[in-house]
Amino acid sequence: MNSPDKNIVSIRRIIVGLDLSYMDEVLIRYAALVCKTFPVERVYFMHVARDLELPKDIKEKYPHVLAPVDEGIHRDIEQKLDKHFDKSLLVEKVVEVKDGSPIEKMIKWAKYRDVDLILMGRKKSLEGSGIVSSKIACKAYCSVLFVPENPPEKISRILIPIDFSEHSYLAIQHGLDIAARKEATVACSHVYSVPLGYYKTGKGYQEFADIMHEHSHKEYKLFLKKLGISDHDIPCRMILSKPEKMAKETYDYASSHDFDFVVIGSKGRTGASAMLMGSFAEKFTYLNHHVPLLIAKNKGETMGFFEALTKI
Repeated sequence: MNSPDKNIVSIRRIIVGLDLSYMDEVLIRYAALVCKTFPVERVYFMHVARDLELPKDIKEKYPHVLAPVDEGIHRDIEQKLDKHFDKSLLVEKVVEVKDGSPIEKMIKWAKYRDVDLILMGRKKSLEGSGIVSSKIACKAYCSVLFVPENPPEKISRILIPIDFSEHSYLAIQHGLDIAARKEATVACSHVYSVPLGYYKTGKGYQEFADIMHEHSHKEYKLFLKKLGISDHDIPCRMILSKPEKMAKETYDYASSHDFDFVVIGSKGRTGASAMLMGSFAEKFTYLNHHVPLLIAKNKGETMGFFEALTKI
């Protein structure tokens, strides 16, 4: 099996998005796991508040409250780092407290600091809608890792949903790299469907489903062959589904087969399309509250598009 392309998989700088909820401790613990997995050099623990100033009436009522709000937030985050982040890790930890739009600040900071990965919480029962996280995933220049409320403590089984496209190749590279570092197993999944008008061929639904299943297997072998990998090395579950249920079927498969990490490649055939995750990735992200999910992006390609925009 070929080794992953080190030019594609490079995680050296990370931003961890914090919101001052219990989710922060979950993210800090998982950030430590990421630092033990990759040669991370620096981690930015970042909280963006819309207004860091105390209201005027509060200042007047409590004049003894002299410390700026951002200093209090900074101190609270550092206490959590001391509690949950392994001090033996030789990683520079930087706490950043900013005011303004969380989405705008996070995206700009990631570009400014040449960040490779953004860690965001994916909440289910905890307070917060997760809308900010989803928008950041769509607009980010780099890969984004969603961490659920109760993530597994290790990475041992990785699922890579693929459609044989270029962004599937990107996902494979990331998945194999993580698997090699964590001694984890890797499996793929591919969802296929029976095309409309199949009955015009004179064949029944199940008969044509079998044809599509066989075709998917052939495509998978060719896809891996281009990577120098045998289909014996990476098994692939072929899932028959209607197009509108592809993400749901994949999520059900991942959650019912004890996968503890999922990698999906963001669309990236061109710089313009790299802005968006793609409908499958967006739907899977919306459904998933249980498994850490990496939306893998080609940072150089995506940033190149935005650099081009600034010159128009």
